[in-house]
Formats: sequence, C-alpha cells, structure tokens
Amino acid sequence: MHPPIPPAEALSLLSLGRDAFIDVRSPGEFAEGHIPGFVNLPVLNDEERHRVGLTYKNAGQERAIETGHELVEPAKRERVARWVEAARAQPSGRAIVTCWRGGLRSKISEQWIRETGTDVLRVQGGYKALRRELLQTPETPPSLAILTGLTGTGKTKLLEEVPVPKIDLERLANHRGSAFGHDLFNPQPSQTTFENRLAIAMRRAGPRALTEDESRKVGNVMLPNAFKERMKTSPVIVLESPLWARVELIFDGYIREPILRGKSKTEVRAHMLKQLDLLVKQLGGALHAELRAQLLSAFDSETTLEAHSDWIRGLLLRHYDPRYRHAFGRQERKILFQGDYYACHQFLIYWFNELAKNGGQPEMVRA
Repeated sequence: MHPPIPPAEALSLLSLGRDAFIDVRSPGEFAEGHIPGFVNLPVLNDEERHRVGLTYKNAGQERAIETGHELVEPAKRERVARWVEAARAQPSGRAIVTCWRGGLRSKISEQWIRETGTDVLRVQGGYKALRRELLQTPETPPSLAILTGLTGTGKTKLLEEVPVPKIDLERLANHRGSAFGHDLFNPQPSQTTFENRLAIAMRRAGPRALTEDESRKVGNVMLPNAFKERMKTSPVIVLESPLWARVELIFDGYIREPILRGKSKTEVRAHMLKQLDLLVKQLGGALHAELRAQLLSAFDSETTLEAHSDWIRGLLLRHYDPRYRHAFGRQERKILFQGDYYACHQFLIYWFNELAKNGGQPEMVRA
C-alpha cells in the first residue's frame, strides 16, 4: 500500500484539479465542515456510523470494526463503484481519500479502491490535518485591494468580471452581505466550511488580491480576525453609479432574478418582508412602516422596476447610504481610484499588471 500523503501535498494536488478528492466521512460529519473540492461519498452513512459508535462504546474496537463490515457489506459494491467512477472521471484517473483522522475508514476505502486496479492515495491525518493546515492560511493574509462603494453600485459584478486575482467573500459565504443578502437557492456553509473555502481562495489568489468591502459578519459566518484587520488598513477602489442604476440593479438581483429562477412571487415577498422587519430598530418605526407599506403595494402590482422603485430608493437614500458614508468617513484608508464601472475595471487591470511587473506600487490615480 502506498504511504499516505501529507496534507500540504494533498492541498497542492487539489489546486491542480486532476484527481478525485473523496471524503468518506458520514454526511453529517461532512455537513459540519468540509474542504471545497472534496465530494462526500461515505463508507458509512449517519445511521451506520451511529451504530458502530455504540458498538465501540459497549463492546470495544474489534467488535465495532466487525459491525462496520457487516453493515457495509450489502452496499459495498455500490459504494466502491461510486469511488471508482469518480476517480476515472478525472484526468489522472486517481482517487485521493480522507476520513476524520486518516484512520480506519480511509484505509478501508483505499484498500477496496486499489483492489479494482484504480490508483488511490490516502491523506495523512485525514480531514483534521487538512483543516489544521488550512487554518494557518488566514493568519497571514495576502496584500489586499478593497472594492467599495454604495449599495447597488455593482461591486459583486465587477469583482466577478475583472480578470485579476480575487477573493469573492460573498460567493464563499453564499450571502450578499446586506440584510437582504440571503441566497434563496443555496444555504450558507458552516463557519468551518466557510473558513476552509476562504483559506483555499487565499492560496489560489497568491500574494495580492482584490476583495469586496464587507463587515466582519457576512450573513451568519464571520471573517477571521487577521483577514478583517488586513481589510481595515488596505487601500480602496471606490465604484460609483447613479441612483437610478443602483435601484435597477437591486430590483434585478433581489426581485426579478429569483422569480425568473423559479421562486414564486409569494416566496420572494415573504423573504423581503422578513428581512425588512429585522431592520425595524435601525430604520425607526415611522420609516419602517412607510417602506413596508410601499413594499407590500409593490408586490401587489406587476413585477416591474417601476412598481418597486419607491421602496428601494427610500431604503438606499434613507438607510444604506447614510450608514455607508458614516462608516467610510471613520476609516483612514488610501483611495487608489474612484470612478464608474468601466473606469474601475480598466484601472484594476492596470494596477495589478503594474504590481506583477515590479512588485511595487504605482502612483495613486483618481478618476
């Protein structure tokens, strides 16, 4: 049997994308925290793992192992076939397997895969060692440039489209960052999985990267302290956009697109009302009541920009914009550039190209 590979080597191979990375832990363990790029194909499901655990507690390790084999035997052929299929679908034709500590479950999986003639490696120390390796990454964040601007200026779109090294925190968190930012189609990851995602994104980005301005909490997940502290002192690029364009972008992203993707008008309405009600203390009773009435009236009408413009405009001008300007004014961050979408896009390409050429910093440019 091939010796297990160290976690650092496994993560390097993961970045190449040529192997099948298989996490053989139970679905429940996987949901609590996993490494992006690993697929969950368990050797024991949650119920089987629970029964093995009880056996271990009551009768010892040897009997627990026997119980595990007894439980898996009826499904062994199917589970091995799925592992082998995953491996052979990759360019290398190889599987890299892990369990919690790189112990019995991954050893058994490795053995069964190898018996089919398929190449396979096991991660030394398992998921726990991979996690420990990744946790070191956010403690030394890369040099950052921060894309900032008022709500609705299109920061997320620019971050997605500009061809520079980047760390997309909202994508990693499955959340748009604002009170209304919950993804109606995908739940947020656990804090552990988010930290794993962030660490891998940082490794891929390299020594310097662009990221969007975010608070310490993105939905229900928290940015690591070292990463957030680096953001506070990093230079910024300010994206500007006229109010009408911002209102249109908010309508498209939060109302029109979810409905086009299959959410009912009732579902979207309920979500927006729930999130608006969470802001009642920040808005104050009178403004909250006014915006709530406008939102309800808009959803009673056709799903059009015109119907929703009043409450979106009011929320931006009377809540989000003053809060942003207050927070921005309290920070002492160097402004590298400010301008519209096209100007910021061009500047970012220039800026990162200059950094790549000489490792220094070009002079500050303003629109």
